Parts: sequence; structure tokens; C-alpha cells
Amino acid sequence: MFKKFLETIKSENLIKKGDRILVGLSGGADSVYLLRALLYIKDDYNLYISCAHINHGIRETALRDEDFVKNLCDKFDVPLYINHINMNELAAKYKITSEEAGRKARYDFFDSIENIDKIALAHNLDDNAETVLFRIIRGTGLQGLTGIPISRDKIIRPILNTNRLTIENELKSMGQEYMIDETNLSNDYTRNKIRNLLIPLIESEFNSKFKDALIRLRNNSLDSIEIIDNIELNFKIEKSLSVDKLLELSRPERYLIYRKYLEKYYSNVDLSLVHFEAIDSLIYLKNNSGVDLASNLRFVRYNDELSILKDTYKKGIILKETFLKMGINKTDFGIFYISDKETENSFTLPKYFIDDLKVRSRKPGDRFIPKGFNGTKKLKDFFNDIKVPPFKRDFVPIILFKEEIVCVVPYRKAEYDDTNEKIWIRWEKYERND
Repeated sequence: MFKKFLETIKSENLIKKGDRILVGLSGGADSVYLLRALLYIKDDYNLYISCAHINHGIRETALRDEDFVKNLCDKFDVPLYINHINMNELAAKYKITSEEAGRKARYDFFDSIENIDKIALAHNLDDNAETVLFRIIRGTGLQGLTGIPISRDKIIRPILNTNRLTIENELKSMGQEYMIDETNLSNDYTRNKIRNLLIPLIESEFNSKFKDALIRLRNNSLDSIEIIDNIELNFKIEKSLSVDKLLELSRPERYLIYRKYLEKYYSNVDLSLVHFEAIDSLIYLKNNSGVDLASNLRFVRYNDELSILKDTYKKGIILKETFLKMGINKTDFGIFYISDKETENSFTLPKYFIDDLKVRSRKPGDRFIPKGFNGTKKLKDFFNDIKVPPFKRDFVPIILFKEEIVCVVPYRKAEYDDTNEKIWIRWEKYERND
């Protein structure tokens, strides 16, 4: 029982004694098997095990699955965290696909649970083989052939080397029930077509051990990637990549730089060879060019440098105008902490401003008098002078008192009638890869 699971956690050093492990528990065969396997070693490893379940709110059987998970966790005295979401609403809000919305919601939920050392997910060997084939069909490079990683940061996949048939047979032998996701039986999705139609056809007509062949390809690709990763390039990976320096490299070297850059600054993305080709095309295009790599990710060229543009900078996102008051102000631009006492990393404004102080994004025709400047200046010209990229300008907080710009955060305050009584403002921006 649990032979491959036990081999994997030892060979990959996935679990240490005393680990606090959160299991992503859908109620399906894979996640139930993973929970039972972890409970099997719980005492030997002195593990603290808890589970997280997400009700996506789109399937009629979602409540059935939730009840099953509750009963299962009650049976084994395992703490359970449940989150209800609506994937379609999230997809519309963030302008991404429902699948991407569900993925984002899952990882956000897992990350929100405190005092956890590892997050255990229930991908199996068949999932990995299907992922490799899916990427081959779509068009991929060497990195794409490595499939699903066995671990990354806090995430571990202890049953990634266990096949689906073994999982179902061992659950049956222990009399353990599980829920069946009826959407996996539908061939409306590409991945389901690969699982239900394409792989069975290849196994029956060409290679009965086709999935094993895909896993060998995956393992060989991992070995090759390890060799490539040890190649030292005289290129420092920073938040922006110099076009001139990229042009000094060969195409394979540039692709390696792009991959390392994405792993460093935006690891949670699955890109194919065509995406790297699109990124590379930017070094031959004009400034202010860009390519979409995913629904929430864009690569741009500005000032002869390439950089990543996350979803929060995409066009069409409207940042709400908000009045500011003393205390903590949560806005679409970030959090503004306002106090009448001096605080670190803050800027000051006259205290009387608090009576009519607000923050908004730029508007056409905005003008102000930058501190130390004679006369008014168009906000657009000010941005040009200090080289704020066009795609970031809508996200710069503009603070106004009685409709007059008094501060362009964090760049410059305006000229205004000052007083001895001050307020201190500290801005905590949301991460947008600045």
C-alpha cells in the first residue's frame, strides 16, 4: 500500500518530521488517496495535517462534494478549511478564463492559511503524462516537456509518480469512497479529449505503454534542463532586460534568459515555445511595443528594455476615486496610512488638507505646479520628463485637495500654502512589478 508515494517522499525529500501539511482536498480519488497516504505516515513523521476545500459554485454536485469532504475530515479528525467562490464572476472581474480564475482562487486560498509548512496537491503520473502531451500538441520547448514539477516553494506533489489505476485500486482495497467529477467525463475540453480519446487511441494502436514513454521524455528533459541551468551566462537577471545586451547573445541563450527571468519574477505561468518567440520578437521592434503571453501577463519594450507587465496594469481596469481620512485608507492604489504624528517612510501635507483630501488616477488635461517649478505643468509632460512608462501612468496615485493636485505619489509634491501643522502619509503600494 502507498508504495510509490513512500518512495517519492524519500527520494525527493518532500516531507520532514514535524511538517505542518495542508492538503488540497477536492473529494476526488486523487486527493482522497493523498490524504489517506499522509495519514498513513502521520505518526511516524509527527505530521500536523489539515485540509482545504474550494466550492467553485458551478457544478450541481458541488455541495455533495463539500459534504463528503466534511464527513471525511470529521472521520479522521482532520481540520478543514472551506472557501466558496464563483469562478465565472472571478473570470469576468479579472478578465481571465474560468480555469485561470479557479487556479488563482485556489492558490490565493491556500496561501491565506497560516502556520503551514507544505501544501500537498494531488497530481498523479497520468496527469503529468497528459500535461506533457498537451504541451507537445500546443508547441513547446524543452522546459515545457518537464511537465508538472514535483515541488516548488511550499507546494509538494507526493503522488506524482503514482498512476491513476493504482490509486483507484488501492482506494477500493481499503474500502475508501471518493467523489467523481462528472466534468472529467465530458470531452468538451482539450485536456479531457487527450485523456479520454487520444491517449487510449495511441495505446491501443501504437504503443500500449505510451504514458510511460511520455514520462521518460519528461525525465530526460529534466536532466537536460539541469545541465542547462548550470550554464553561467554573463547576464544579470533584473526587473528589466537590456535590449542591447540581449542582442549580444545567441537565440538559445536569450530564451534561457527569458525563462530564468519569468521564473524569478512570475513563476506561476505556463508558457510554450511560441511565447518565447513572441518575447524575442520585441528586441527587433520599436519602444512601447508589447506581446500578450497570457490573459493576465504582458511583455513590453520601453526605453530599450524588456519587462513584465502584470494584469494590474492591463487596459480597461478602472481605479476608483477615494476620499482620504485620518487612519488607514484602503484604496485601489494601495493603502494610505495617515497620522498627525511623525512616521517613518512618509511624506507630509498641511493638516487642513484632510478636510477635503482624495486620491484618483490621472485625467485628461491635468495640470499642477511641481514643487520648485515656476508655473503650471501638464501632468503628461511631467510624466514624460521623469520617464514614467505610458502603461503605468493610469496607476500613479494623484492626491488632490479641493480638486487641486497637491502630490503625484511617489514622485513630486506640488506648490501650496503650507502650515506648521502637518499630517504624515505613508503609502503602501500593491505589488505591480514596479
